[in-house]
Amino acid sequence: MAMTIFGDPFSITIFDADHSDAEDRWISIGESLNLHLVLAVHTETEIDRDVSLSRLTFGQETNPGLRLNSTMKELDEMRDEYDFSGGERGKFYCKDAVLIPPVHIDREILVFLAERAKVKGTTLNSMLNELLKKHVELIRISS
Repeated sequence: MAMTIFGDPFSITIFDADHSDAEDRWISIGESLNLHLVLAVHTETEIDRDVSLSRLTFGQETNPGLRLNSTMKELDEMRDEYDFSGGERGKFYCKDAVLIPPVHIDREILVFLAERAKVKGTTLNSMLNELLKKHVELIRISS
């Protein structure tokens, strides 16, 4: 989970001047919750004084001598190497940040729920939240 590096106070971030024409882009390297070193390319949008939104455009676990593969370089014209020696530690770290990881739903479940939502005249998001709230309540009752 690449996004969890934003919970690492020792992450290092550099500005990505090559890709910041339309919006400021950053490249960060840090430790994920599962203790892997991760490279992430992201944007940061401040919603208000206390809330900001990070949009992760790329994330990959690293290894010694990491080289970006040709597919990744073609997608974004990334350099072969980046110098983090002048980077800023913990630039996007927030001690109390709430990190909401993506949820991946099996295709058959997704298709079924999307069809049900359409029939009910609601959104897939609303349908999923309704089902999950009911399931959480059942868990609470049985505990």
